[in-house]
Amino acid sequence: QSTWGFFSNPVVQMEIDMHNLPGRKALDEVAASAMKKIRNLTLRLEGGLGVANIPVYVKEEEEMKVKQQTSAPQGTGKSPQGLPKQRKSFTRSVSKEIEKSWWKVVQCTPPSVKQVLKVLDKVARIPKKLHMKSLLKHANRRREKTHNFRKEVEEEDIFDQMAHIHQHPVRFIYWISVVQVIVFIACIAQGNVAPFGVGYESSLHNVPYFNGVNISQELKNPRNMWYGPETPTLIEWGAKYTPCMRDEPEFRDTRHLLNRTEHELFGCCVSDNNECGQMSGDDCGLVGGSFLGVGVNCTSQLGPVCDVIVLHPCCYYVDNNCTVTSKEHCDVLPTHKYHDYAELCSEVRCEEGLCGMGSLGSPNSHTPNQWWRFFTPIFIHVGVVHLLMNIVAQVVVGGDIEIVAGFWNTAAMYIFSGIGGNIVAALFAPMTVSAGCSSSIYGLVGIQTVDLFLSWQLVDHKALQFVRVTLSTVLVLGIGTLPWLDNFAHVGGFLVGCLCGFAFLPHVHFSARDRFIKAMLTVQARFLLLAGFIGLLVLFYLVDNTDFCGWCKYIDCVPYTSDMCDTK
Repeated sequence: QSTWGFFSNPVVQMEIDMHNLPGRKALDEVAASAMKKIRNLTLRLEGGLGVANIPVYVKEEEEMKVKQQTSAPQGTGKSPQGLPKQRKSFTRSVSKEIEKSWWKVVQCTPPSVKQVLKVLDKVARIPKKLHMKSLLKHANRRREKTHNFRKEVEEEDIFDQMAHIHQHPVRFIYWISVVQVIVFIACIAQGNVAPFGVGYESSLHNVPYFNGVNISQELKNPRNMWYGPETPTLIEWGAKYTPCMRDEPEFRDTRHLLNRTEHELFGCCVSDNNECGQMSGDDCGLVGGSFLGVGVNCTSQLGPVCDVIVLHPCCYYVDNNCTVTSKEHCDVLPTHKYHDYAELCSEVRCEEGLCGMGSLGSPNSHTPNQWWRFFTPIFIHVGVVHLLMNIVAQVVVGGDIEIVAGFWNTAAMYIFSGIGGNIVAALFAPMTVSAGCSSSIYGLVGIQTVDLFLSWQLVDHKALQFVRVTLSTVLVLGIGTLPWLDNFAHVGGFLVGCLCGFAFLPHVHFSARDRFIKAMLTVQARFLLLAGFIGLLVLFYLVDNTDFCGWCKYIDCVPYTSDMCDTK
């Protein structure tokens, strides 16, 4: 009944009377033109089989067969039926979309020309939209294949990087351990072994003093819980002790107080048998001597008044203790030095006899400057137990690091960590005597922590490893908050070790971005190491008062009980 082939459906004829539509002639012309465009609509498919023009919709079965026979590409010997399955499905999907669009038109009210043109425009865009979807689908497949290929290439590159990291023999860790054992044996052989235990060992001595008067002296000799040499022996062999490294403010204040006391009170006291010595007027009266007056020098009285000077300055122990006394009294005092060339304590420097190692470090000067004590404590240990614990720890932890990092890198990281920890300890705990390679070992722990995060992509069970490293770090640093341990050295060594891990450890990069980030971390870590050492040394030599950090004392010792930190 109409030039619209779609309107032959009897259901449609019952709803739409085409003969009574207004503008029927114009609508028939538009419909005829639309039918012609639909029948001639083709889709160009590009692929390995060449270019084929395939009809997307033909109403009549006979015309469909004719089109399929005539639309085969020249020279290919292939018909549209021989095309790949994805092209057949694509053609069917286009036909279905067109049928849906036309049925929407014919099942509604009589369309106007404008509606028909609008539908034709949508129909014309259907093949393009479906073609774009197909291209997007294939693009995603190609992107996925490319991603998988790049992943395989990156994995091969990672394995190549790991293969090029040389496996070094463990030499430095064994060498440093042997040196530490030799130094400890020599230290024990040369000095006295302290009583074993915790606290002090008390003793009472009755010794001659002056003019036939004896004095009773109670001595408290500190015990060593690590079973090793006495504290003065450790200082003499190079333990960390700030008064031997700079003019310590506490020692300087003690000297000034002693000088003022001697200047205001002391004078020459003469015994009944013409023995002389410097003391205060009150003390001279107690021992039955004759006081010649404040400020009178006994040396000037030799001959007419004094036959011999029997009292001289005696420096003892490690706290800048000095007293003018007899030789017999000085001999019973711990770690003493009797200065028989002087009369008053203000005329001597007790550090000269305490620090040892040849000199105070400053030529033609009495100012202490034994800077090498930042380095020498690494080789000295306070006891047998301390030595064995440190050797086991550094062999277990440091051996794995040296296999990857090599002799020189491991040596640099080990020594830098030890020096950094000793600088921090000397700055914040100046009056504490400390020795041992613990700061270097804590540095190795920091290096292991950094290595874990640099190789995070290769780690299995990441959450478990993170918890393990976190708990072990908190544990080893928490132990240092107990008394008898120098936790400033531990914390300083750990922080310097972390920087050394970024600065010297070989690492594997997993992408170009990862390579750039790790290269920048290496540069920044080396800069921070240099700046950190310079800054700490400036603070150590120029800042006398460390009260600028009031809470830092809790890093070294936490008072879990009221008197726990009194022994520090």
